[in-house]
Amino acid sequence: MNLRQSRSDFLMVVCQSDADVSIVSCDDVVFKLHKKNLAISTGGFPPLEFTRASDVHEQANLSEKGHTLDLLFQFVYPQRYPEVLSLKIKAVSDLADAAEKYEVYGAISVCNVVMRSRISNHPLEVFVYATRYNYLDVADQAALLILGTPLSILADKLTADALAAWV
Repeated sequence: MNLRQSRSDFLMVVCQSDADVSIVSCDDVVFKLHKKNLAISTGGFPPLEFTRASDVHEQANLSEKGHTLDLLFQFVYPQRYPEVLSLKIKAVSDLADAAEKYEVYGAISVCNVVMRSRISNHPLEVFVYATRYNYLDVADQAALLILGTPLSILADKLTADALAAWV
């Protein structure tokens, strides 16, 4: 049974009553999930380092914030995906980073579509995302819109390989 507990400020925590793993965000939000769903829906779980938290649960601590993981974990269960199109660019970027890191395939696809739709309004953010994850067609489209961006701004945001290609 999928239980969602309200959290006061920003999220609805994915919490499964019969979970066998707990994942803790860097801001101490605890998610109770099924390892089987993580294994089926992702490529990056579990090679996580799980520690035994009790006789039933294993626990992993992740570096992402709770609101990002809350969105991410909604993609590992057979349910409607969260509404990502209405999120601010920073939230989409954080979700995309986590989705790519943990290989949450549904979230990767949704984030790619949303980032593509944001090229005209957020070309620099989309360019950074596209170069980081090798979406060259997206990078090419966004690059046309950031041609006048000072190199000092790009240097702080791009990987070394992307910066070398840009120069």
